[in-house]
Amino acid sequence: MNFLQSRKSIMLFAIIGILVVLGAIVWWWMNKTNQAGNDGNNVLQVKRTVVPNTQIPEKFPAGIPIEKDAQVTQNYTATDKDGQFIAVRVFITQKGLDKNYEVYTKWFNDRGWKIESNLNDQADFKAITASKGDTRVQISLNNLPSLSRKTVSITVHTIAQ
Repeated sequence: MNFLQSRKSIMLFAIIGILVVLGAIVWWWMNKTNQAGNDGNNVLQVKRTVVPNTQIPEKFPAGIPIEKDAQVTQNYTATDKDGQFIAVRVFITQKGLDKNYEVYTKWFNDRGWKIESNLNDQADFKAITASKGDTRVQISLNNLPSLSRKTVSITVHTIAQ
């Protein structure tokens, strides 16, 4: 074995050694990062509670229009570890989207809610967001032609104090 071949062998072993060390460092770093993400500190923890369809979820504004005898498709509350709270009720409506938009806009205005945003220029989707104190309510009105139904989604969000 001559000097040149010996030098190539040493360089090859050095490169392999460096790659093994780098691989070990990357493996260690990835393993440490995965453990940190799984300890619960970096994961959003939400407690979801299904509410019977015959009940209105807690913290819904008193008297908010809920269509009588409507088929409820979703009804639940959720709270995160910081105290953020939402309540959701979705139902199939027999009324048109324009009529529902009118009903909810009037209801908010008549009770001193601040309408923060609204969308009323689309045929198959309308939305209203209103707030009062630490409570925000979003109304989403959807026409779902593929399912032959219209839905009203009411989401109430309160901010932890």
